[in-house]
Amino acid sequence: MGTKLVIRERILPSMVNLGSSPLPPPTRVHITCGREGDSCRTVVKVGDKVKRGQIVAECSGKNGLVYRSSISGTVVQLGTIANYLGKQVNNVTIENDGSDEAEFLNVNKSGSMGPEQIYELLRSAGLVISNRGNGAGHATFPLLSEGIKTIIINGCIGQPFFPAVLSPLKDYCEDFLSGLKILIRLYSPAKLIVAVPESQKTAVAMIKSAEASLAELEVIAAPWSPMLSEDKYLISLLCGVNLKSGQLPAEEGFLVISPFVVLAAANAITRGEPHISQIVSLVGTAITNPGNYVVPIGTPIGEVLQHAGLQNEKLAKVVVGTPLTGIAVARTDLPVASGVAGIIAFSQNELYSPVNNPCIRCGRCTENCPEGLLPMKIGTYAAFSKWDRAKEEGLGRCTECGLCAYVCPASRPLVQLVQLAKQQIS
Repeated sequence: MGTKLVIRERILPSMVNLGSSPLPPPTRVHITCGREGDSCRTVVKVGDKVKRGQIVAECSGKNGLVYRSSISGTVVQLGTIANYLGKQVNNVTIENDGSDEAEFLNVNKSGSMGPEQIYELLRSAGLVISNRGNGAGHATFPLLSEGIKTIIINGCIGQPFFPAVLSPLKDYCEDFLSGLKILIRLYSPAKLIVAVPESQKTAVAMIKSAEASLAELEVIAAPWSPMLSEDKYLISLLCGVNLKSGQLPAEEGFLVISPFVVLAAANAITRGEPHISQIVSLVGTAITNPGNYVVPIGTPIGEVLQHAGLQNEKLAKVVVGTPLTGIAVARTDLPVASGVAGIIAFSQNELYSPVNNPCIRCGRCTENCPEGLLPMKIGTYAAFSKWDRAKEEGLGRCTECGLCAYVCPASRPLVQLVQLAKQQIS
């Protein structure tokens, strides 16, 4: 009899805000710029006055990331700051002046824009794609030359605490439809697929109503699975295409984005609004008002959680992203970065402490590994600094989905060991 475990869909009973309430402008924001190794330059200096939506930093290249201020105010500090992984990245700190003076994109002729103009406008708006929802590995849209043939809108987070990703769309139906049309114009003649959880009947009905008006659109209701948030497995499930190890979706003509990126694209093209705020799901039993909130990019995590009713005496751990693939942060003064879709405030009774017991050779990690790897062997090699042996065992194929650590009865920190090995090899 097999030992494969099933991670069940879970929703907090106190999910009081399924819409998207806006947070008030923070007194200070920290705009983290670029990823580790990016060539990113700031275009402001200390003492400069900036408007809400003004560019403060830009990375080089045709698809270089653009970063804009989420508040109006004064630049008070330039330097570096540790990101969620502890790596130093460029940072622009801005203090709010309360004027809320704004700068918008030029979209006077958006209706007649061609694909190249739409692409540049979305890039300039600061839109990013970060499918893990933790801000790590964020990027701009693929270049037009990459030949995107299928766009998948992933409305299936597929992890505990996050079943209601599509709930805010009920307030933005027209914007969502506009965003879909923009994507069709951008990557024509690409096909559009919207994947929605079959358990969300209202969302399925709402999006299917848009299907009739877009010939390129197909709506697919998918059964809940913890792997639905992984691009590779979503593409395999919906399109029957199996990506090779290390192969990016764009290499096979696929683009996978979240529904919130679609909304951001609509805001940029139709209203000229740069991407300076994003919908973030705040969940966990250490807050009293969990739900979806519109958060200005760069707001400190602690300030965001306080707005959702943080109970400091209960708080045991903060995770940026989702439970299985998120990143635990040691400080709550770190900012909400571009691409963050969720923050979890765990209380002690929701946690377990990895005690790193010896592997009992039960095989559960292997049975649940979607790549068919032997996580216990990779973890053991990493624990003894045998990086080459870990690589030979398939380290590079690991997607860090977190299933192995979740099912391990010995509570071994398998994902952390994999990440350590990858860092040492790189």
